[in-house]
Amino acid sequence: MKKLLIFMMVLVAGTASSWAIAAFQANPPTELISQKASFAYPIANRPADIITSVGSHPGQFQPVLASVSCPTEAVTEQETCGDDVNSGCLMEEGSEQFEAISCGNIICGTYWSNEITRDLDWYELTLAERGFVKWTAVGEAPTRIWIYNGDAGCSDPIYLASDMADPEDTASVELELTPGIYWLVIGPDDWFNFPCDGSGDYTNDYTAFVTCELGTPIISVSPDSIYAEAWEGFSTTATLNVSNIGAGRLNFTAQATQDIILTTAKENIRAINPQDITINSLIASQKPLNYDEEYASLLESSNGDEYEQTITTVECPGDGIDESETCGDDINGGCTMNAGSETFEYLACNTTVCGTVWSDGSTRDTDWYLLSLTEPTLFTWSVTADFPVMTILLLPGSSGDICDGYEAMTIYIADPGEEIEMITSLPTGDYWLWIGPTGWYNMPCDGSGEYTNNYIASLTCEPPWLSIDLASGTIHAGDDDVIINVLLDAAELEPATYTGNITLKSNDETNSPLEVPVVFVVGKVYSYLPGDANMTSGIWPAEISGADITYLVGYFRMLNPSCQFEGFYAAADANGNCSINGSDVTYLVQYFHGVNPLPKYCPDFPHMPPTEDNYPECEIVAPPSR
Repeated sequence: MKKLLIFMMVLVAGTASSWAIAAFQANPPTELISQKASFAYPIANRPADIITSVGSHPGQFQPVLASVSCPTEAVTEQETCGDDVNSGCLMEEGSEQFEAISCGNIICGTYWSNEITRDLDWYELTLAERGFVKWTAVGEAPTRIWIYNGDAGCSDPIYLASDMADPEDTASVELELTPGIYWLVIGPDDWFNFPCDGSGDYTNDYTAFVTCELGTPIISVSPDSIYAEAWEGFSTTATLNVSNIGAGRLNFTAQATQDIILTTAKENIRAINPQDITINSLIASQKPLNYDEEYASLLESSNGDEYEQTITTVECPGDGIDESETCGDDINGGCTMNAGSETFEYLACNTTVCGTVWSDGSTRDTDWYLLSLTEPTLFTWSVTADFPVMTILLLPGSSGDICDGYEAMTIYIADPGEEIEMITSLPTGDYWLWIGPTGWYNMPCDGSGEYTNNYIASLTCEPPWLSIDLASGTIHAGDDDVIINVLLDAAELEPATYTGNITLKSNDETNSPLEVPVVFVVGKVYSYLPGDANMTSGIWPAEISGADITYLVGYFRMLNPSCQFEGFYAAADANGNCSINGSDVTYLVQYFHGVNPLPKYCPDFPHMPPTEDNYPECEIVAPPSR
């Protein structure tokens, strides 16, 4: 069964972007480590320790005679089976050779292997513009493919991605790349026994494809802001059109926020832009090799210094529940666990969980909680810890492998004892809430390290007034717009003006994030029945009858009091023209004669049917003295 690990890359010159969809091994297996340079890349000769400890790799693959056909439009690899003319950086320094490959090429090639040496073919792809590159291969042996950035030559290649597949299965990686030189490598996944004469465990043919979707996407939205009105208790909708007016492929996420609490304004709390960091290193349990150079400064204390090493203890509240994992175990490590055994801890709305993490200089415990929303939800995620803490809202991958292509939506870090409060509204779907230390501290479970191990995380959910029906999307050049439906719901709102944002993050570096401001004006609704002029009496049920005509005539004769809302006798405005005069009496008379329809209401005073509990809900004003 093919194993796939997915990570995201930061877009810098000559590397993959944060939107890469990549089968990426953060720590390639030992047999892929070369002593030639301080990076991981495939080697031809099997290291002695691997020969001793693994031998012929018994039990991992079963010998099988597979067959791979060569498409008629394919080109044949320049190297014949058994030669060595395209081994790239594995060849003698100064004589490295790569076989040129272009977007759209299909290559029919051969590889071979014995228990000491294997054939690896290095193809060189030169990109003049940015875009998505997909490297795919099917072979007659267990096959592995790699992608490297070769801008710096063989002295310092940059390992980007890898994937493997069983015979006749497909290995595939896809990355968004900037202009530059890239090496696409293919070879046997291990040192098997299959010489070129076809007498071994496998035969020698493979077919490899490189497909490209190049160009710079440009995101555009219409409208660029949303203004809506609704009466309290009612809702309205709007639409947001998202376009790609550039070239290439646009990937985006959308997130609605309302009543925003700026956690960055709180002391010792800081937000991190997901596009400023490589997400696979941020969530990893193993410390990345380049942590100190690339990530430590992003994750330092909010005041720019190292975290103060003090003992802070958070206490679990009475309604808190214990995390299912005890300190030292690993049963909710999510996508940091082995492929196929990823486990997430389910977290229900309106729950407080009391958990622990631990860490040493190279490994740390990370906790992954699964939040499943069956309807649009405004949620508040509050986290406080004994240690420098980080929490991340993650959107799972959309393919069959949820750890394939997940995305970070929001990231916060905080000093020990400080509370993070993440507030956002999300559409229906599954999300992950990640908690862990910001770094690889000395934090054993016995509490003897730099920090103790406890954290408290609370999740509260309520219906949002602002929600959207789409969390992410892809728009290829020339595609129709993607429409996001926006719901603005005043069911639980008091009359007021509310503001929020719809934030779109994308691989359009110039316009990401893109904010769409939302203004929602909720007007007051009044409890009355148009034409019920004698509601002052408070006689239930409310109804329209001839008594209302008599009562209204008495009102004009200054005999009867009025029932007013904000100075207006709304129930007496039977013809709905927002004034009270004799024409309302005439309207009611003709209504009872079957001439006029039901009494109307003044648009400035929208109404809802009264209830017995609130009848009459108005200010009774006595008639002026005669």
